[in-house]
Order: sequence, then structure tokens, then C-alpha cells
Amino acid sequence: ENPLRGVNDDNLGPRFPDMSAPYDRELIETAKKAALKLQVPAQTGVFVAVPGPNLETRAEYRMLKAYGADCVGMST
Repeated sequence: ENPLRGVNDDNLGPRFPDMSAPYDRELIETAKKAALKLQVPAQTGVFVAVPGPNLETRAEYRMLKAYGADCVGMST
């Protein structure tokens, strides 16, 4: 279940938070350096989460790839 669904509680902040830059760049660089130091392979990319439980169609996967997705997954 998506936390943005249902009744909105204004005390928790904006209904639709800005997701244009969801990760702190400095934190990403720190994680990359730590992985390199520990010789742990690390990659960056765009992960698209889909709700499931059904798989997407081939056309939907092509669309997500065209939108910039590197990996598609679900929690189920």
C-alpha cells in the first residue's frame, strides 16, 4: 500500500512530496567511497517500483525503459 493513498494528515507534511531529487548527493558519494574502500561492487541507476502482484506486460517494460528505468521490481 502506498503511503500517499488514503486520508491526508496535514501534520505529516505535503500530500505529494517533491521527488525530483529524493537522495542526498553527498550521502550517495559517501556510500560510493565506502563501497570502493571495502571492495564492494556498487552501481547507480533508476529503480522503478511497481505494485504487483502481477508482472507488467512487455510493452509496459519497454515504456519504463524508455522513461529511463534501469531496473523494475515489486515488493511481493
